[in-house]
Amino acid sequence: MENKNKEITLKDLANIFIPKLWIIAVVALVLAIALGGFSMFIKKDTYTSSSTLYVYRTDQSATTGDITAAHEMLEIYEIVLKSDDVLGMVISKLPAEYASMNLTIAYLRNSISFTNKVNGAFAISFTTDNQALSFALAQSMESIAPSVIITRIPNALNISIIQSAKLANANSKNTVRNALIGFLGGAVLAAVVIWVVSVLDVKIHDKNKIEDNFDFPVLGVIPDQQITQKRVEEAENSAV
Repeated sequence: MENKNKEITLKDLANIFIPKLWIIAVVALVLAIALGGFSMFIKKDTYTSSSTLYVYRTDQSATTGDITAAHEMLEIYEIVLKSDDVLGMVISKLPAEYASMNLTIAYLRNSISFTNKVNGAFAISFTTDNQALSFALAQSMESIAPSVIITRIPNALNISIIQSAKLANANSKNTVRNALIGFLGGAVLAAVVIWVVSVLDVKIHDKNKIEDNFDFPVLGVIPDQQITQKRVEEAENSAV
């Protein structure tokens, strides 16, 4: 008995997946609805308030190289401004009404982000689920950031605020994107499971599987007795 070890063809793939397309579609739709629904109805709104800072020389003699160097120092600025004592200063400068929130340095560190812009400018942003808090944190940071950077980084250029923080609208929840990700992820997951089940299935479901995989002819097929009996009964009933 010689196994042909035939390579998988498009026909084989079609035979595996086409009968199971409804399963793939159902799983994909379920995950799409789950992720989309989570984004729309469960996920909290978030708000991002940002301040934009600009690096410059007081004598107005900053060269392109100076600006480029300052631009490349954003990582250093970020390390300094995310240090425990600086974030503690940010908390201490918040209005009194935020004292009851018991904000922690770890919370601020997870909320803050830095973005390089052009020509020596960079943005400091705070993102939280409280619109007023995001605004207050951004205001507090922008009030201390210039002096902190100049004081703690040797030979640092001067820094000024060119765009102050504002109350922000809610960020997009990306409901459509998340639903699409859920749909595609569900389809891939279902297809993988169907493929694995097919590969592990060693049962012979029809003679074609034997003929395709082994180099000998099929002389006959023993019918399923239950199916045969059912067909006989149906024929008798239709004759009556």
